[in-house]
Amino acid sequence: MSIYLITYQDDYQQLIDLVLKSNTIIFASPVYWYIISDSLKAFIDHWSETLQDQNYRDFKSKMAQKDFRLILVGGDCPKVKAKPCITQMKYSLEFLGRELTGYIIGTAEKLGDIKQDTFSLARANQWNEELKNKDIKK
Repeated sequence: MSIYLITYQDDYQQLIDLVLKSNTIIFASPVYWYIISDSLKAFIDHWSETLQDQNYRDFKSKMAQKDFRLILVGGDCPKVKAKPCITQMKYSLEFLGRELTGYIIGTAEKLGDIKQDTFSLARANQWNEELKNKDIKK
């Protein structure tokens, strides 16, 4: 059996510790060239290391218990062109034994544009109420 000593050179360990303590995780990303942002992708890439890290032996089973959601925002037909991002997240979570609970795709190109996307804002408010009620029931 190999033992791996994992040394994280960024703030990943702090972030993953927060994720593991949380019940609901909402990933948010702009859509850059039809994929999620580099910073979100790098965070997910670290999962491969964490799966081998002896300090996170139960990583996969803990992640399989989380409520994962995704918010994407783009300006060039994002309701269509953000679909690869959703597929990417679905497959990543599926590997951990979990599914993507839901997603919101917002339309915005510059600061403040999202205020015009009433559908996405309504969905975000719906999530907010749902998650508040979920916390109250616990």
